Amino acid sequence: MQYSTRHLCQLFGVSEATIRNWAIEFQRDLSALAKPSDGRHRIFTEDDLAVFALVNTMKKDGHIYEEIHAALGAGQRGIPPELPPREIEALLSSENTKQMVLQVQNLRDSIAKLEKQREELAAQVRPLEDENVRLRALREADERRVAEMAAQLKAAQEEIKQLNREIGRLESQMEGKD
Repeated sequence: MQYSTRHLCQLFGVSEATIRNWAIEFQRDLSALAKPSDGRHRIFTEDDLAVFALVNTMKKDGHIYEEIHAALGAGQRGIPPELPPREIEALLSSENTKQMVLQVQNLRDSIAKLEKQREELAAQVRPLEDENVRLRALREADERRVAEMAAQLKAAQEEIKQLNREIGRLESQMEGKD
């Protein structure tokens, strides 16, 4: 069976950073899959688990890395915890569920904050919308008055033309009497 960094975290009760650090520190004792090139995930074998089991035990007992390197160099290996793969998957699944619950809660908190901001903005927008309606009504009233005045001006201009013709006709008649 092959194991991921998260599997080892569950097996040994340590963080992903600890597993990464151990994988780097003890890479000469690990399989090639445990030290992949950049951008690839580490994959651990049963033999790698035995290395990590020894590292984990010796670290808990207070040994320093030099002592652990010496033990590994002498061929010593630890006994990995006996946890069937299905149980590991169940642990990871449980951890994933916890993470998803936290993510859902964070999303709910974010939604609540956004809704509050939306309500605050809506409260600021309402008076502006009311003012916009009032100004639109004033503009429409002004446009009607302008249209009425334009019609009155046109009528007045027609009347002036009519009067000018009448004046011209009267002047012509007056000249004819002279």
